[in-house]
Amino acid sequence: MDGPGGVRGAGERAGPFSLRRLPLPGTALGQVDGPLAAAAPLGGSLLVVGLAIGAGAAATGLAVAHQRARALVLVAALVALSASAVALAAPDDAAAGHLQVALVQGGGPRGVPAVQSDEQAVTERLFDVSEELPAGLDLVLWPESSILVTGPVAGTAEADRVAALARRTGATVVAGVTESGETTFRNAAVAWGPDGRIVDRYEKVHRVPFGEYIPARGLFELISEMTALVPRDAIPGRGPGSLATPAGALGVVISYEVFFSDRARAAVTAGGQLLLVPTNAASYTTEEVPATEVAAARMRARELDRTVLQAAPTGYTAIVLPDGRVVAQGGLGTPELLTGAVPLRTGLTPYARTGDLPVLLAVAAALLVGPAVRWLPRRPRRGRP
Repeated sequence: MDGPGGVRGAGERAGPFSLRRLPLPGTALGQVDGPLAAAAPLGGSLLVVGLAIGAGAAATGLAVAHQRARALVLVAALVALSASAVALAAPDDAAAGHLQVALVQGGGPRGVPAVQSDEQAVTERLFDVSEELPAGLDLVLWPESSILVTGPVAGTAEADRVAALARRTGATVVAGVTESGETTFRNAAVAWGPDGRIVDRYEKVHRVPFGEYIPARGLFELISEMTALVPRDAIPGRGPGSLATPAGALGVVISYEVFFSDRARAAVTAGGQLLLVPTNAASYTTEEVPATEVAAARMRARELDRTVLQAAPTGYTAIVLPDGRVVAQGGLGTPELLTGAVPLRTGLTPYARTGDLPVLLAVAAALLVGPAVRWLPRRPRRGRP
């Protein structure tokens, strides 16, 4: 989850109002380096969680079972099912070329609440690092909350500076922008084309409760002064995270959305050939949240067979390949510039096509089988002569 990292009113916050709510598939992040993660392209995180639970239950049953032969048969059946799932999960590897990319991390202090941060300093550090961008780039990614403006970003001095950067590098530049109003704000990923024009934008759909908005704000303002840490509510966006750019069709999920498979899946099924994650965890003092975000990015990469590019103002910034391998990662609090050639994909994994429904139906069927078997009429045992 995110912290505001220098932008007032944007991003999630550490502290009393931080819920740290993750979906159930968050349990799967602990399996991202294990063999069960190979099933993610077939059934997503839910299937990975289910296989992990099944493996634990089978091992326990084998240890305590009175009828070892029967238990061994059940364990063998589970292993065979898991192996089949992994085989079916193999992505189609529909390659669509490569992009030369650069991810910019400005660095700076961590653990600073948004209402106490210097927003302009965050932006200036990103411009400073961007002075070192190499030639021949197709795409430059800046983090969430890179730029703070009042009202729409188009036509502002900040937009003009990013436009000049895009023209100088000849690359598409995607930057996180916070557009503030009196009582609300918009958290957007905005794309500038190589000619300096704004070509597309995506506004964050999955807001963070008590981080980007306060439910029943009037009530909480009566009982706590801590609502001042979230002075504005984010306006939720709509639709899938998709950016049509000269660099190609880009999927995007902003910060907290990377923990939700459905948001990443929507971005990919809308045409995203890779997945961008502009994020911000600068208000957290430890590496726990940044590291968890990288784990989530790796799981999304495996589920959807897409390169994932994650950029954060103070870390972790990372390049994740479709197989979940992290090939480049910055540090915490330091200026970083990550570059490389990354693959594009156009094919869809089974999970991208179906989502969580097959796994949920399988679970429902399993829950119904037990009671149904108990209700079946039993044949009376024959007595011994």
